[in-house]
Amino acid sequence: MTSVFKLGRDKGKRHAHWYFEYKDYHGKKRMKKGFTDKGLTQQLATKLEAEEHMRRMGLIDGEQEESAARRKSDVREHLRAYRTSMEAKKNTQKHVKLIMGRIVRVVEGCGFTTLGDLDATEVEGYLTMLSKKKGFGHRTYNHYLQAVDAFCNWLVSRRRLRENPIIGIPRLNANTDVRHQRRALTADEFAKLVQSALDSDKSIQCYTGEE
Repeated sequence: MTSVFKLGRDKGKRHAHWYFEYKDYHGKKRMKKGFTDKGLTQQLATKLEAEEHMRRMGLIDGEQEESAARRKSDVREHLRAYRTSMEAKKNTQKHVKLIMGRIVRVVEGCGFTTLGDLDATEVEGYLTMLSKKKGFGHRTYNHYLQAVDAFCNWLVSRRRLRENPIIGIPRLNANTDVRHQRRALTADEFAKLVQSALDSDKSIQCYTGEE
C-alpha cells in the first residue's frame, strides 16, 4: 500500500495537505497532492496505484488516454512551443513572424481552440474562402497550407498528435495562376543589379550586399 506523508514544512500542521508518491505505467515516480484528510488521501493513492498497475498489465490503454488528453489541450500552448522550436533553429525573426502569422491566422479563422479541433475540411474551406476574399493566388494559398502542414508534422514528431490531421489537402497548381509575368534580366540589367548590391551599405537578413 502506498504511504502518505506531509511535507517537512507542514509537519505538525493539522490542516495541511497530505501527499503521496506512486509510479506511473512508464515507471516514472510521481508525487501528488492529496487532501487534508489522511484517510481520503490514502484512498486516492490506492486508487491511482491500482489504475497504474492495470495500465502496466495492458488492461487500460495508457497511450490512448494520454493521446486523448493531448487532443483536449489548448492549441495556443503548442503554437508557443512551435515558435520556440523555430527560433532555436536559428531562423530569422522575420521568417518566424511570417510563418507563425500564417498558422495563427488559419487557426483563429477556423475557430480551433484545442489540438483535437484541427481538421482538414475546415482548413481547406477557410483557405478557399480567404483566397477569394483577399484575392491572393495559388502560390500564396500553398504558402499558408505549407505553414499549417509543417506545424502539424511537428506535432506528430513531438508525439503531441498521433497523425497529421490535415494530411491530404492538395496544393494548388501555381503555374496555372501566374500573377506576375517574369523574364530573364538583360546583361545590362544584371550588371546594374550586381553593382547596386556591391555599393549598398545595407544588410538584409544578416547578409551584406556583397555577400
